[in-house]
Amino acid sequence: MNKAVRNYPKLNEDVPLGPNFYGAISLCRYLAIIDEQKEDVNQKKNSNNLRLLFQQRFGNQTNFQKNSITSLSDYKLSDTEQFVLSHGLSFCLPPTTIKREEVFADFEALYAQLDHHKPRSKEQLAALKARLSDLAYA
Repeated sequence: MNKAVRNYPKLNEDVPLGPNFYGAISLCRYLAIIDEQKEDVNQKKNSNNLRLLFQQRFGNQTNFQKNSITSLSDYKLSDTEQFVLSHGLSFCLPPTTIKREEVFADFEALYAQLDHHKPRSKEQLAALKARLSDLAYA
């Protein structure tokens, strides 16, 4: 028997499944219990995957010094909050991927905003475009 099916509850055998109202209610309850159990399994799996990804990127959370953070309020900081604060107030997670199209679109918007500031010559305009292009491809 399949391991996943083994854990599901049994249908109420006293109520016959059929076109009657009580059979439909029993079936709905049974399906709701199965959905709830699947959701719990998925939640545990996702939590475990997130924990592993976090450890791969930042190492073990217990490596930081908890004594370096002083909370002046009554609020109790969680381990995650202490971990983030131990890296400093400017700590942020860098994006894992950068979409080139979005970067180029942002530079196009910047160039459009600078368009009303007319350069003194066509050479300066070409130099500005070249610098913006260099920044975008850097």
